[in-house]
Amino acid sequence: MPFNELELYLMGMISPSQVSDFDVFTDITSFSVNENKFIFSANNRVTHNSSSLESLLGKRIPNSNDSQKNFKILSIVITDSPLTEDEWDKVDATAEWFSKKGDDGSSLYNFWEATNGQGSIDIEN
Repeated sequence: MPFNELELYLMGMISPSQVSDFDVFTDITSFSVNENKFIFSANNRVTHNSSSLESLLGKRIPNSNDSQKNFKILSIVITDSPLTEDEWDKVDATAEWFSKKGDDGSSLYNFWEATNGQGSIDIEN
């Protein structure tokens, strides 16, 4: 699933001006799930925009121009017994897929896709 604009802003991937207005509902009085829809009633609704984000949270430091967008991670597999060669191949393939810097052609999202091409991850041996 891709990150939404608010998440991308909080991560430092985009500026507050790139976050579309969004609503926050509180004092929810009823809630149900109907197939893939959430149905609810709430007593309060607040619409946030880039100005209200900065007023509420302060300016993001570092801002989106200076924030880190490329990350290096280490994958660790913890197991009670040694992995088989097939299991290691799966671990390697998953790490390679997740760190791909481009569209992988599937309906799943690697990190680059989930950040709309703003972020990347290097997974090294």
